[in-house]
Amino acid sequence: MKYRFPSIFLVGLFWCFAIGSVSTEEVLDFGGQVRALLGWEGPGDGALLEGEPSVWFRANLSPSVSLDLQARFLSTLDSPRLLDLEKGLIQVRLPRYPELDSLFVFKGGRQVLSDFSTYVFAHRVDGASFQWKFPFTQIEVSGGYTGWQPRQVSQIYLSKSDVLDSEDSSVTYTPPRLVEMGTFTFPELLFAQDVYLSIVSQQDLRTDAPGRPPARTDRIHTNYVGLGSKGKILENTQLSLFGYLSLGFIGVSSRVFSGMYGASLQWRGNDRYRTEIEGVFVSASGDDRLTSIYDGATVREASVFLPISLRETGVAFSPLLANITFLQLRGGLFPLRKLWLEGKAFLFFRTTGGPISESGIDPLDRTDRFLGPELDIRSEWHLYSDVKIRSSFGFFLPATGTVGAFSRKDPWVKGTVEILFSF
Repeated sequence: MKYRFPSIFLVGLFWCFAIGSVSTEEVLDFGGQVRALLGWEGPGDGALLEGEPSVWFRANLSPSVSLDLQARFLSTLDSPRLLDLEKGLIQVRLPRYPELDSLFVFKGGRQVLSDFSTYVFAHRVDGASFQWKFPFTQIEVSGGYTGWQPRQVSQIYLSKSDVLDSEDSSVTYTPPRLVEMGTFTFPELLFAQDVYLSIVSQQDLRTDAPGRPPARTDRIHTNYVGLGSKGKILENTQLSLFGYLSLGFIGVSSRVFSGMYGASLQWRGNDRYRTEIEGVFVSASGDDRLTSIYDGATVREASVFLPISLRETGVAFSPLLANITFLQLRGGLFPLRKLWLEGKAFLFFRTTGGPISESGIDPLDRTDRFLGPELDIRSEWHLYSDVKIRSSFGFFLPATGTVGAFSRKDPWVKGTVEILFSF
């Protein structure tokens, strides 16, 4: 299959510029950016090299309707040329009604949808979202399809077929999933904390394909119910709590019942360095009866938690949050007015003696849980108003022997430098 977005995008862009040409100067804005990345990753891909020119276009078609387009040409060592429509969004905002003190917002097109924790699902879809805002609550209903985006941007690894697709250059699109979400937000409901109630559901639309496991045994449908809170507990200190229960079905005869929960505590200073300190704890259930997190169909009921999309954690070691527990300590500040420096320290564990998404685990060791520590350093420097430099470095040391679950102690290292020019 050939990539069909270029012609659609160009026609849409021409239409938008035609609108802007007859509008006032205030309702039209456009620009672009050139991004270059150089890095190294080991073990893994080795050298990393990316080039990415991108353009964006925004227009207010009326006081209540706006259009937002963003596209890029991504070039890597594996993909010489790739057009990626990052955003194609139309937004409608209905006026506030004094008798209800409410606001309605509709968004349709390509957009990022996310659950309130971002640990279950945070990914681009082609779909729609509806949001109603009242003083006492906020209701958001959204949904979309993931299968019309290029494979190279996918962060979906729910099944064995998803993982095989991510490594197959002949595959064009991301895994085909339908995702629906409903979120109720109750502002300052309990001890000045916003309370969230969330329902997330996804359906696997795969069919049988050459070189892939049979769809009837590999296809997985999952549903999630979550409860959480977020708000200030002290001056400059914010607490977040969340928990999810998941019920899913693998193939035709197996099901998954699992859970994930976590907490974060963040402090932001009022000093001239704008210091931030944060601690994070997250734990997702696992299953020590499995030989792979994607082998849930081999048991009647599995207990490994499977998020819909990958939530990145460390720079060097970022496993799927399935049978994973981690502690994170983050600190950052502005030592100079336009230079942000940040350091992170992780301790990774597997929740049970079962498998994780990454390779290298000792298959004979079902008792040791410690996976290893990681140290990360990130920086972002606004050199000029239109020039930005980002860098990141991560070092993960696998734990082996009597205290660790890995079979080899070779370190995982990744470092990148990005330069961004805006115009």
